[in-house]
Amino acid sequence: MFKNKLLLLCSLIVTGFLSSNVMTAQAMVNSLPVDVSIDANGQTGNITITPDEPLTVTVKATAYPTFAPLEPMDWWVITSTPFGLFSYDVNTRGFTEGFASAGQVPLLNDGKPLVVLDQVHLPLGSYHLYFGADLQANGALDVSAGYTQLNIEVVPTQTNVIRYLSNFKDDIDGWVGGFADLPVDADNDTYELTFGYETLPAELDMTGSAPMLQGHNRSDDLFMFMKRAITGLKPNTNYQAIFTIDVASNAPIGAIGIGGATGEAVYLKAGVSVTDPILINNEGNWQISLDKGNQSVGGTDMMVLGDIAVETENEQYKLKTLTNPEPFKFTTDSTGMIWLVIGTDSGFEGLTRLYYPSIKATFAEIIAPQ
Repeated sequence: MFKNKLLLLCSLIVTGFLSSNVMTAQAMVNSLPVDVSIDANGQTGNITITPDEPLTVTVKATAYPTFAPLEPMDWWVITSTPFGLFSYDVNTRGFTEGFASAGQVPLLNDGKPLVVLDQVHLPLGSYHLYFGADLQANGALDVSAGYTQLNIEVVPTQTNVIRYLSNFKDDIDGWVGGFADLPVDADNDTYELTFGYETLPAELDMTGSAPMLQGHNRSDDLFMFMKRAITGLKPNTNYQAIFTIDVASNAPIGAIGIGGATGEAVYLKAGVSVTDPILINNEGNWQISLDKGNQSVGGTDMMVLGDIAVETENEQYKLKTLTNPEPFKFTTDSTGMIWLVIGTDSGFEGLTRLYYPSIKATFAEIIAPQ
């Protein structure tokens, strides 16, 4: 009986794979009172990577507020690869060829993510990962299940594309922090300015450390930024960039603050400078030597990705991923070296403390039509 159900389920999965439809938190028969999700490098749906990019896949099942199961759920992860079908084995904490029995892990009931794959040098091809869960903890894949799908395409590394990614697992990876739009003689203690490589807040359910920027916006216009040199781009060449920034914030959505909202009035920006952005003393105020715009408006060297407001209670830190809706275009100089810059432009006149556990940027050469 179990084998028949398994074959039926896998048939449904493979059918879904071949149709190339992304199935998100759907139910096969009945509505399931839990939300199931699967992501790769913090992204859901369809993603594209190259063999040299690290890949981390996590799954999560969260009970709705009206339903809080106390017992473990059945859950499973099945993947279709260029080399056949594989399933996640909860006993070995890895993938095995064929099908393994459904796993039963209580921690999936409290909304914490579980890493099921963490590797680099994935072979070229298409990978379709399926994550499902049901409430009958009997080791069988019952029909009453919620499921979601993730599609990963591993493509050859392009010579005209440069990718940067850091999860800051070992160190701060060459990033340097700074503060602008404040008086030159500002008291550091009054402004509470801090930049460093700090342990991530416990409520994020993430291990390790990340770059942290903190400041009290007593100037009504504080800009807290980080910069890092990027090499390998072609000299005197037009590029377009896509930024994907993970920021951990504790600023609640809709919270009113002095001068502006604690979250919506703090704007996250990213951009590129062909020269090292430095601080300039402009009539007694520190300004950064690039055009970042002002608060909600971007400039020629930086664009607005969004704000830092998150859904949170009791100011607990939550992770938010921001990316640019359209490519950021720039031209390299004769050296080909650029400076990647991210930062927050604040209209909230209070204390802001942010962590950046992941920063990704893709720089693609703009090829002129032939």
